[in-house]
Amino acid sequence: MRITLESNIAQVRAALTQFSDRRFKSAIATALTGTARAVGDEWTQQLTSKLDRPTAATKRAVLIKRAENTAISPVAEVLLKNEMRSEGATAPAQWLAEHELGGMRGVKKFEAALQAQGSMPKGWKTTPGPAAKLDAYGNVSRSQIIQVIAQLGAQFSPGYQRVISASAARRAARAAKLGRAYVAILPGNAAKLTPGVYERAGRNIRAVFWYVPTASYTKRLDLLSTARRTVGPLFQREFEKAVAKSAERLAAAKGGRL
Repeated sequence: MRITLESNIAQVRAALTQFSDRRFKSAIATALTGTARAVGDEWTQQLTSKLDRPTAATKRAVLIKRAENTAISPVAEVLLKNEMRSEGATAPAQWLAEHELGGMRGVKKFEAALQAQGSMPKGWKTTPGPAAKLDAYGNVSRSQIIQVIAQLGAQFSPGYQRVISASAARRAARAAKLGRAYVAILPGNAAKLTPGVYERAGRNIRAVFWYVPTASYTKRLDLLSTARRTVGPLFQREFEKAVAKSAERLAAAKGGRL
């Protein structure tokens, strides 16, 4: 969401005769940044209230870029973070776009890793099975995902080679020796099992993931359209505040006279 001032700027500038060009542009940049922060706060509120058990990364997904008063045309931006520090993690902008737009869910990174191994059909998605270990947010725990990938073939897992530590690999190998292992069951298998990743412990077998041909999200967010509806009034409020504060500082510098 890019916030700019494009209309009636000449009229506004003409009315503020006591303002230098530098002071006027600074007020615009301050108002644009204030507007971006207000929009960002509303986005964060949506992420917190409209999504089920949002993670900390989701709650911190909104990023504000300040408008610079030195720019020829100051611009403020409200963004969703598109990068993650940890190897193999998916950026918030990717998964939140699916909640904003609705429709078919994209392939997650660990699903792409399973597909690269040949452990999962290309283009298919996963849903948690009864043996899945869910975290506080209802997602399959990262530690279990890494163990699954480590046992099924880490060398073919893009984005996970650096994540799978030596200790994690040893734990996976030790579990396999003790009879607890993960196996991939593909469509059309002779045993007629539902496709997925299963955890085998002795003679018992339970699904960690089910494989499904498609998965979709219901539209839950309304970030862009809400911002477009509110940005005008928000900017008007922020600009009036910025001009008033700047005028106060100017009056103080002139001994109370404008």
